[in-house]
Amino acid sequence: MDHKDRARLRVLIAEDQFNMRRTLRNMLEKMGYRHIVAAADGKVAWEKMKKEDFDLVIADWNMPKIEGIELLRKARQTDRLRDIPFLMVTGVVSEEHIAEAAEIDADAYIIKPFVGKVLEEKIDRILERQANPDEVEVLLQLGDAHLRNGQYEEALREFEQAKSLSPNSARVLCFLGEAHDKLQDYQKAEDAYSEAIRLGPLFVKAYQKLASLCEKQGSTERAKDLLGKANEISPRNVDRQIQLGKISLESGDVDAADEAFSEALKIAPEDSKIRMEIGEVFLSHDMADLAAETFKEALDINPQDAYTYNRLGIAYRKQGKYMEAIEVYKRALRVEPHNENIYYNLGRAFLEATLKSDARRAFESAVKIRPDFREAQELLAAL
Repeated sequence: MDHKDRARLRVLIAEDQFNMRRTLRNMLEKMGYRHIVAAADGKVAWEKMKKEDFDLVIADWNMPKIEGIELLRKARQTDRLRDIPFLMVTGVVSEEHIAEAAEIDADAYIIKPFVGKVLEEKIDRILERQANPDEVEVLLQLGDAHLRNGQYEEALREFEQAKSLSPNSARVLCFLGEAHDKLQDYQKAEDAYSEAIRLGPLFVKAYQKLASLCEKQGSTERAKDLLGKANEISPRNVDRQIQLGKISLESGDVDAADEAFSEALKIAPEDSKIRMEIGEVFLSHDMADLAAETFKEALDINPQDAYTYNRLGIAYRKQGKYMEAIEVYKRALRVEPHNENIYYNLGRAFLEATLKSDARRAFESAVKIRPDFREAQELLAAL
């Protein structure tokens, strides 16, 4: 790629160390890049990515607020951003790092310290592959687009063609399994995922896809085993740890669930949404005491989330702690004073505490905000 081509591209540097940001910028400018944006942490980088278009992201693996690997995960889960090339910068490399980067489809990684020539070669290879993908990659991209659009037969045809060109690719077989899975041909899906694992014993996606298929078919113990193996290879996947915790609870293995949830929280200690998700799992399994504890931890991180107060109130009510629930709903109303659902749940808590006049006032407030609130109207009429 010549200087003229590079000058047109927009590059985002996500790096928390000032000296490293400056070094990367200087290296890129010497290569001919002219549109360079820098972010001092992952959160700032994510906000920039949501608002601006970039042709390449260079992200440090370990950053405050949002790590570089989590920034990559967020991008891959967002339609507009899923195809942005990512170069991960790391000071250490291990099998876990390699597996995690591959699992989230990092385009490449580079190990500190490095010289400008190495950086240039890495970037050129990434951009060349994106501009001129080989035939198998084109087929996989087309098939993936069909999958996302619900065109499963069309996706299957693309993946079968990719397999004819690359029969020993674990990635191709995993895509093929996903197409069969969507078409509810579960035996062929299982065969494809299993073959992907055989060909690529460190290919984490195949383990996770097969685990989800087993869970769907009621094979809980096998799903647990597969998720456990995936976590051994790449332990820093929050969603998979929560999935393992949920399956463990369903099979009655509380200790395994606790271990999986604890691992998830170690990975994302400041993410209130993770605690909310775990709390909802506890709530759905009638473990209201643990749900309440987890919701409270989420509120310590984000005390302005009315929805979390609402869920904490429900957890208290399930334990018969009606006065605690009432206090929580009142706190929620200080955050969102015009939320009819909070008034409704407050009314329910008052009713369960046999405080009928207070319940009536709460239901009246809910109906005043939303006149067609049928559930509140019915309870109000019963009073």
